[in-house]
Amino acid sequence: MIPISGHNLRWLATIAVLMTIIVIAACGSDSTATPEPTATPVPKEGPAPSATPEPTATPVPPTSIPEPTEPPMMMMDDLIIGPGTTGQDLVAHISQPEAACLSGAMGDANFQLFQAAPITLAATQEGAYTLFATCLEYDTLLSLGIGLMGTTLGGWSDDALTCVTDVSGTHPEMIFLAMGVTEQVGADAHAGDIHAVLLDMYTCLDTREQAAFQVAMMANSLQAAPFSGQDFLDFIPDSEVECLQANLPGPVFAMIASAPSVAGGELSSAPPELIECISPESLGLLPIEIMSRGIGASSDESHACVIDFAAEHAHYIELVQRFSENAESLSPEEFNEIAEDGFELFSCLTDEELAMFQETFAPYLVP
Repeated sequence: MIPISGHNLRWLATIAVLMTIIVIAACGSDSTATPEPTATPVPKEGPAPSATPEPTATPVPPTSIPEPTEPPMMMMDDLIIGPGTTGQDLVAHISQPEAACLSGAMGDANFQLFQAAPITLAATQEGAYTLFATCLEYDTLLSLGIGLMGTTLGGWSDDALTCVTDVSGTHPEMIFLAMGVTEQVGADAHAGDIHAVLLDMYTCLDTREQAAFQVAMMANSLQAAPFSGQDFLDFIPDSEVECLQANLPGPVFAMIASAPSVAGGELSSAPPELIECISPESLGLLPIEIMSRGIGASSDESHACVIDFAAEHAHYIELVQRFSENAESLSPEEFNEIAEDGFELFSCLTDEELAMFQETFAPYLVP
């Protein structure tokens, strides 16, 4: 969400298509005046008739006026963000200065649409997280990030949200990295000082939540793995490279060699000659090598650890792919397998490698 510009006009049109009717409720003021209280008459001085003694008045204790209290630091505690949570729900849980800042930065028209739209949709707009970081207080921004992360990963239980909030209170790096707002929140969220927040957060989640967390990180790391066509040719044995050169037209071989990435399935439509030249052993090791590079296991020790992991957990990559395509197809035992195996895989990384992995893939954990 940024001030009105070309991007905002396109965003405005997008929201207008999603919402065919915007109802603006006008709040009228109550015209009924509150009657003034009737003063109690004071009796005139003088002796009361002897037959009727004057009743003794019961003293009324003075009404105490409560002192104004400061708003709680975490004003978002009672806002559970889900797919149906709107910008208006957010505005109702932040302070007036924060809301005024958002309104002023967006402009009246965009602010009206922001309040009517799902917050998960609003967060995907260009500049949204920068604007949130500019207008929201530190604690509010942190709570918003936790809520957005939880709903993106399929929803977290109350216990998980409480635990993640506790972890993030001490180590907010993962949340701010995910939102891409480290510059706005200061040096404590800098990637170079990252604690292994990923593992801390992971232990907060139940098995299903851990599996969703795993897949969000691993599926994207496999897709974004820095594995080019030349890396592929360097990886397979020379005899297989020679087979490709002999059986593929020159331009096709050159296209494979120059491909910027083959980790995301770009070779799935490769000519049959390519598959015929590649041995089953190479095809079996290729996903493991891509996974190793995808998670950033750059040291010899980490790389060897990933290779050993893959040899003992051959089912893991298949389960990650199945979960990302159809999570309902997995049994409870398979959820357990993803959760337990993934934790073991991350333990292969050094602190520096884990920090880099968090920095690279945290943005996939929020809208």
